[in-house]
Amino acid sequence: TSQSQSGCDSVHTITLTVKPNVNISANAMICDGDSILLGGAYQTTAGVYTDVYQAGNACDSIVNTTLSIKPNVAVSASAMICDGDSILLGGAYQTAAGIYKDTYPASNGCDSVVTTTLSIKPNVTITVKDSICPGDSLYVGGAYQTTAGTYADVYPAANGCDSTVISMLSIRTDSGCGGTPSPQACLSVVSDVSWSQSTTISPSNFSGTWNGAPSLPAPGTYTNPVVLGQPYGFASINDIENTQVLSTGNSITYLRKEFNLTNASNLDVRILTTVDDQADIYLNGQRVALITSFGRSNFKFPAHDVKFYSNGAVSNGHLAGDAFDVVTATNLNTILTNGTNELIVAVRNLGKASDKGGLSFRMDINCNDGDITKKSSSVDIENRLVLFPNPVQDLLTISSDLAINEVKIHDLTGKLISSTSHNAEKEVLINMEGLPQGVYMVTVNELGGEVNVMKVVKN
Repeated sequence: TSQSQSGCDSVHTITLTVKPNVNISANAMICDGDSILLGGAYQTTAGVYTDVYQAGNACDSIVNTTLSIKPNVAVSASAMICDGDSILLGGAYQTAAGIYKDTYPASNGCDSVVTTTLSIKPNVTITVKDSICPGDSLYVGGAYQTTAGTYADVYPAANGCDSTVISMLSIRTDSGCGGTPSPQACLSVVSDVSWSQSTTISPSNFSGTWNGAPSLPAPGTYTNPVVLGQPYGFASINDIENTQVLSTGNSITYLRKEFNLTNASNLDVRILTTVDDQADIYLNGQRVALITSFGRSNFKFPAHDVKFYSNGAVSNGHLAGDAFDVVTATNLNTILTNGTNELIVAVRNLGKASDKGGLSFRMDINCNDGDITKKSSSVDIENRLVLFPNPVQDLLTISSDLAINEVKIHDLTGKLISSTSHNAEKEVLINMEGLPQGVYMVTVNELGGEVNVMKVVKN
């Protein structure tokens, strides 16, 4: 009621209408680790969030959103490759063992994270000695070979990787081939300019003791010439008779020399060494002697001196010389072969920039201990060992001039397949019928400690 212009009452009747606010329920879903704008902020956890907007009727529109979180998918996997191969993991081709993560879209629209543990399967390398009579041939290195040398064949190993068989082929000189055996003439291998040095140099530490070379570089790395002369400006290393000092640096340096033998049976081998600081000596890839200790006695006289006799005896500290700390070969007749042989000496010096080293080395084969003279011409005829048939289907015959004590069969991974003992028999039969097809290594232990390893193909 209000007063009109005439002074009377003016009565207004008003009808009031109340417009409702709008309430809306909604749902939203995000992946774990993502976010969404709700309730005035970016949300990352599940819950109910309220947002207020202006509706079309000018009132409030209230939106209540229920937020859910979808999980990402975590998958654990494992993979295995051969040493030297690669596999695509973690966005790149990997060659080393480790844990790698890859992210893919999952079926729920979120991430699928695959964590892969990668393992490396080793390749297998086996070294064997083979021999043939002059004029014969043997299938190694992918062809029939008639000359002495080192040949490589690659076979699939049981673990799916490569198994490399290194065959050291020699030409026999025994009477079993229709000829008269000739003794090995006196041969001296001395440190001089004819040696070569590997491009591989392993780091050294600062302590005095040493356990030997971690591994030997590949043959193809020995392309550097050796450095002759004393490592310092004074005569720091006593040089052994008829040798030259090879200078090395503050690391582990690998030195190599090839030499040839006409008859690798019945050998007496003497090794003399002076070195700063230590030396690890290998013949055809097998360690024969090691100097682990550190001190002046390593590079001063008397030299380290060891002699390996053809009967398997060893004289370490020979003729009042210094003894090697480790001697690991008792009969070099099982290591050396007719034809080309390899000598590698790893020289280790302390890892200080100013510390240099060097080596004087001499190896006398079938020489007298005094002046270099030829040995007596009387030698034993070398053991004749025959395995047949090869390839074999079921029964393998092993025949030897010496009595056979034990026969072991390994696959190309080094796994022992069988071991049989024999009572000094000169011919034995080995049943290989139940073995899978492939290449096997047969180790024959004979009377007197003679050990021979030969490869046999099973059809």
